[in-house]
Amino acid sequence: MSRIYVDRISPYQSGSVQVDGLSIDTGSLVTTASFNAYTSSNDSVVNALVSATSSYQPAGDYATTGSNTFTGKQTVNNYVEQNFDAPSANNEYGFANISNASVSGKSYGRVFNGFADYSNFGDPAYEDYFSIEYYDGFGYNFGSEFDVNGKQTNLSTKASGSGQLSYIRTTDNYDGTSQVTISSANKVVVSGSFQSNSNLTQTFVAPGTGVEKAFVNVTGAQISGKSYDRVYFGIADYPGYGQEFEDYFGIEYYDGFGYNSASYAGALTRYVCHYRTFAA
Repeated sequence: MSRIYVDRISPYQSGSVQVDGLSIDTGSLVTTASFNAYTSSNDSVVNALVSATSSYQPAGDYATTGSNTFTGKQTVNNYVEQNFDAPSANNEYGFANISNASVSGKSYGRVFNGFADYSNFGDPAYEDYFSIEYYDGFGYNFGSEFDVNGKQTNLSTKASGSGQLSYIRTTDNYDGTSQVTISSANKVVVSGSFQSNSNLTQTFVAPGTGVEKAFVNVTGAQISGKSYDRVYFGIADYPGYGQEFEDYFGIEYYDGFGYNSASYAGALTRYVCHYRTFAA
C-alpha cells in the first residue's frame, strides 16, 4: 500500500508532496479560485447561447419578429402566409420590388407587387387594395397597373410619349348594381363577338377631318359568291366629299376601298339622311 506524508497543505498553498518516492508539485495544480472563475465564464457563454436560441422553434411552424433581410435565393417548399393589419393612409407593404426592369429597351424603375392604401387620391380604387405596378418610376409617366379591392378592379395602361390613358374598370355601385367601364383616348378594339344584355353607351369626341371611328368592322363577308371587304359601321368626317359627309354616321358594305359596287347607307347627324345603291 502506498502512503502519502503531508504535514499540512492549505487549499491555496503551493508546495510538494511525496508519494512513495514520486514528487508532485502542487503549484501546478488548479486552485479552487481559478477553477471557479473558469466555470463562471463558461456558464455565461452557455447562458448567452441558450438565450439566443430560446426563440427558435423545432420543425413545424416558424415565426420571426421585427424586420428581416434575406440576401440571395430563398427556397420555401410549401407556402408563406402573411398576416398583417391594412396599412394606414398613404402607405404600402411591398411583397416584391424589382429593380433594373426593362421592356423593349425602355427602363422601368417602379415594378411593385403589394398591398397599399392611397385613399388621399380620392378614388375608391386606391383604398386598401392589392396592386401590381409597372411604371417608368414614381413620376408614373408611362406604364401599366392592375389594382383590386372589394369595390373595384382596375386594369390600365399609360402610353409612353403622350401619357394617353386606357383602362378597363369593374365597379360595385353599392346599390345592388355593378358596371364595367372601358375608356381609351384612342380606340377600343374587340376581337370576336361582343354581347350585352343592356345598352352599350360610347362617349367620345367627334373625329377630326379625314378620320373615322368604327363601331363595327366585319371581315370575310360574302353575298351570292361576291366578297365584300369594306363592311363598316361608325362615325366619320370627310367634308371634302360634301356636307353629307361631315361628322356622319355611316354603314358601308363595299367590295373594298375602291367603292366599285354595293350599297351605302348613312345618316348625317345634322343635315340629311340618305340611302343609295351602286350596281355591281
